Amino acid sequence: MFHDYCFSSTEAYVEVLDGSRVHPETYEWARKMAVDALEYDDEDANPAGALEEILEAPERLKDLDLDAFAEELERQGFGNKSITLYDIRAELNHRYKDLRSSYTSPNPEELFDMLTKENPETFFIGKMVLATVIGMTLI
Repeated sequence: MFHDYCFSSTEAYVEVLDGSRVHPETYEWARKMAVDALEYDDEDANPAGALEEILEAPERLKDLDLDAFAEELERQGFGNKSITLYDIRAELNHRYKDLRSSYTSPNPEELFDMLTKENPETFFIGKMVLATVIGMTLI
């Protein structure tokens, strides 16, 4: 009886997208992107194999027309998914890459703006301002 529940190693399937930040609800779109990028015919397409191939050579994704794909998804009632498609492509290109720009210290003008929310148009030499003096030190 036990052998009825065993699977051979050829029957087991591991979802390669589980090791990425692609959301499971969009796995189908990621597979379609891989198949389209590799220019497979629909009858020859193996989406799982295409994904593995794309992860080995992600530069093939650069020629995809994601805007057209987004328009098709919108026609199908999914809404505007353009940003999602670009995020999927970025993730397939570099899994778990931090896409934020590097930190740079603010210059004095940026620091002044962050602290006061003022800029040269709203705060300038000669402008009259109301102020409350809360302390004074004689030098």
